Amino acid sequence: MKKSILTMVFVLVFGCTIFLSTTAVTAQDCIKLLKIQEPTGSKAKNRLLFNVEQLKAIMDAMNLKDVSANIELVDDTENVLATLAKIKSGTIKWSHKIVGGTSMLVKLKSEPYQFLLAKVKEKSKNPGVRILASEVSKAGRTETKVTISSCNVTFAEFADLVVIMKYPFNASPGQTLGKDVSLTIENKGTVPAENFDVQMVLSSDTNVPVEPVTYSEEFKDNTLLEQGKETVAALQPGEHITLSFKGSLKVPPGTTPGRYYLGAVVDAGDKIKELNEKNNIDTRLFMVSLPEPKRVILELPDTQLVYEPTKFGLNIVSHGFLLSNGADWRKCNIRPYVFQIKHAAWEDLHWEINTLERGVWQITGAKYCKTGGKAREVKLKMNIKGGSRAVPPTRVILGLIDARLEYEPTAQKFRILTNENQIQYIPYWQVIKLKSHLYHIRFRLWTEGFWELDVFKKQLRKITGGKIGQEGGTAEPLDITLKVEQ
Repeated sequence: MKKSILTMVFVLVFGCTIFLSTTAVTAQDCIKLLKIQEPTGSKAKNRLLFNVEQLKAIMDAMNLKDVSANIELVDDTENVLATLAKIKSGTIKWSHKIVGGTSMLVKLKSEPYQFLLAKVKEKSKNPGVRILASEVSKAGRTETKVTISSCNVTFAEFADLVVIMKYPFNASPGQTLGKDVSLTIENKGTVPAENFDVQMVLSSDTNVPVEPVTYSEEFKDNTLLEQGKETVAALQPGEHITLSFKGSLKVPPGTTPGRYYLGAVVDAGDKIKELNEKNNIDTRLFMVSLPEPKRVILELPDTQLVYEPTKFGLNIVSHGFLLSNGADWRKCNIRPYVFQIKHAAWEDLHWEINTLERGVWQITGAKYCKTGGKAREVKLKMNIKGGSRAVPPTRVILGLIDARLEYEPTAQKFRILTNENQIQYIPYWQVIKLKSHLYHIRFRLWTEGFWELDVFKKQLRKITGGKIGQEGGTAEPLDITLKVEQ
């Protein structure tokens, strides 16, 4: 993360004010090794040897190739400890003598010398010292200092493990990733890293922990993929390896489809003392989704067809939801106790209801609203309100016990069936795919709510207070069996 700091200093010189400002100070997420040694000899007082190659590597990390800047060593309050070099368009001009081609002999004031010597002997990972690159411009008596880049330095040697993950972007619950995942692990430090653990973690966000985690069949935040842990015996400085897991790397079957993050963690448990602990995790976006089902089936045994002969009214209701208002049905009263009904999708067939015989027959081979034809009894429950041979009943209720809703997402085929006959009119229905596992269904005459099909949990829910095709609202599970065919 980058931080920007604005500092201003006023200095009074001979009664004139000189305005000095340091603007846009950028602290990079950078930490590098810089070896500093005490020289020997009679002229070694207040002098230290700085490793030149490491200074160059630090400046490379600071991306200074196309700038002109002063290079300084500062403490954590930005007090200048030593001026090291000037750089212009990638060319470095050292501020002190180079000895032996490998070191720069830096002369320091007494206090910075004692401070640096103590920090070198301390062998701290973060001694509070930085390399700073800055530009200085003058306008009259005003001098402006702008810090371009900076990098923290350490004087002790550490391992530094870095991981890069190769992985599939998408998987389904319970899928094994196995050999599709590989990790490139490198030790960018200066000492070996030995016997460290590597783990693969599924997380709901980017905050993947370095602590060891465990596998669970039901997803819980920061879950280990099944058999997603390996141990690396040793990695030498500058060495890198490609690691494949021996185990299944199975995504927990109980992982609800959605947006997740996959984290590759090196040195799980934080056993290795490293120069930079922030590069031990490679976290990537990871989608868990279901393959599109071949067919989704809702069993609707509580469906009822309600016919009112005197009003020619017809409704189909299931679990308190209207499935048809009769606009797609034809109705014909043959006798006070014999009625024929026909759905708009039916060809060469209609139903004949006889309330005296308490039976329903499927008629083929005859004109609608006429007697005759070939009859086959349809096994339905019948409830009759009123009526006689001479007087039609006020209401006939047929229990469509084999009713079901079928939806085929790929073919965009939607049907409500009973006795293998279609009983819905497609333009009256709306189906929207929300996610790989969620579908919204609504009959256009519903004034409140809609259905949500969850093919992962195999659950149908009534949603109220929400908008179809969007997340939100109040969900109420319905006692309706949902089957999924892949």
